[in-house]
Amino acid sequence: MIVVSSKNLERLIWHIRSLIPQIEATPMLLARREVGNYVIGLGTLGYLYEALSSVLEVLVEAGKMAGDLGLKDYTLVIGPSDSYITTAQLPEIIPPLPQPKLLPPIPREDVQLNTFNCRDLTPGLVKFCVNNVEIAYYLSR
Repeated sequence: MIVVSSKNLERLIWHIRSLIPQIEATPMLLARREVGNYVIGLGTLGYLYEALSSVLEVLVEAGKMAGDLGLKDYTLVIGPSDSYITTAQLPEIIPPLPQPKLLPPIPREDVQLNTFNCRDLTPGLVKFCVNNVEIAYYLSR
C-alpha cells in the first residue's frame, strides 16, 4: 500500500519516471540485474517494471482527477486492487525506492579503417597493397 500527500505527488511521479528507464537499461549480471543499490533476480524484474508502471499511471491519473475536481490538499491511497483520493490527512507510506542514477552512455562501436595491407593512408586516394606494390586510385571530388 502506498499513501501519498498531494504535496509530494509530483516529486514521487518524477522519481518513478526516472527509475523506469533504469530498469530498462540496467546491466545484466548472470541471472540478476542491478537497479540502483538493489540486485534483482530476472524473474522478478518484469513484476517490478509492471508495478512501477501501474503506480506511475495511478499517480498521474489521480493528479488529473483531483485537478478536475478542484482539490488542492488531498491524500492518494494506492492499494493492491483499488486506489482512491481522500481529503483526510493520512500519514504518508512510501516504500523505499532506489535513488536514480545517471545511465552510462551506450558504448560506441570501434571503427577501424581497412588499409588493405598498406602501411599508411593517403587522403584522396583509394589504394591497396600486394607485397611491396601499391595500387592507388585517385578520388575526384
